[in-house]
Amino acid sequence: MYPRRTLLHDARRFGVAVLPLDLHASGRRWAVQRVDHLRWGLRPPLLDVGSLTAAERDRILTQRPYTDLRDPVVRARLSTPALDDLVLVGALDALTGAEWDRGARAAATCCCTPTPSRAPAPGGRGPPPASSPWTPTTGPGPRTRAPERRAAPMGRLDRVDEETWALGYELSGHVLDRHAGLLADLAARRGLVRAADLHRVPTGAPVTVAGIRLGVQTPPTRSGRRTVFASVEDRTGVVEVAMFPDVQEHSARTLMRERLVVVSGRVRRSCPGALATITATRVRPLVQAVRGVGARQAGCPECRLRSFSSCGRSSSQYRCRLYVWLPAVLTEL
Repeated sequence: MYPRRTLLHDARRFGVAVLPLDLHASGRRWAVQRVDHLRWGLRPPLLDVGSLTAAERDRILTQRPYTDLRDPVVRARLSTPALDDLVLVGALDALTGAEWDRGARAAATCCCTPTPSRAPAPGGRGPPPASSPWTPTTGPGPRTRAPERRAAPMGRLDRVDEETWALGYELSGHVLDRHAGLLADLAARRGLVRAADLHRVPTGAPVTVAGIRLGVQTPPTRSGRRTVFASVEDRTGVVEVAMFPDVQEHSARTLMRERLVVVSGRVRRSCPGALATITATRVRPLVQAVRGVGARQAGCPECRLRSFSSCGRSSSQYRCRLYVWLPAVLTEL
């Protein structure tokens, strides 16, 4: 029911270390490895790198250990997409010597992937291609290395994006970190409750939570009326949400289609001391608030979202719809 990334964050909250992907330590499957003399951790497998073929994984495991960046490319014969993903998710940090550096990709491709020279131009010998790490020579002597080009250092949010893209889950942060400013603004305005603090809210009290919508279920009932059950994850935990038919008319579509949602409702417990859940009364997409706050902070009368409405008889007069809509949304949340 829960995706792998949710289980990993849940393990962290219970004190289990989630170790990074490592070319030397990761195997075919998830493994429990010792962190120190008191703790153990989970090590992700090479199988989760989608760009790695089965043959490449086998060669990595049989040919290791490796000494430098060129070594795994030459001996394991890694493709360019596989090399990129391994570098960007940090699997080659021990070989690059710089943790979470986007420039490691440029260094890896320059050090490990020699590119043949471009065909000579008419009338003379052309220069080497921009992506080639080798400079041409005029004889059978050895080729010389061109200066390495390094990209800008990778930020924490970029790191999370690369991990999510290559692995399907994040190891160094949370996907909601990118929306931390918006969540803080909504918490200040409307008092968002974190999943970790929901147990402190009394039964029947109104509450608002925001996060990632996980799996949605609509099991049949004896009466024939379906109840929608969903899970909403924030950076502190998971909240279970129930939506009854009277609310489904205006909010079921949003809950089904949107990934980032804001849920308003009331706290429900099946008995005293039981797990606190939420009976939803309204669900709104978080992306609307993200766009609205961003446009208002920018102060641009013609926002890049192209959300305009006519404010006069002339079709050339427009007014950004976000400036009218945003205060009402923040009031209703």
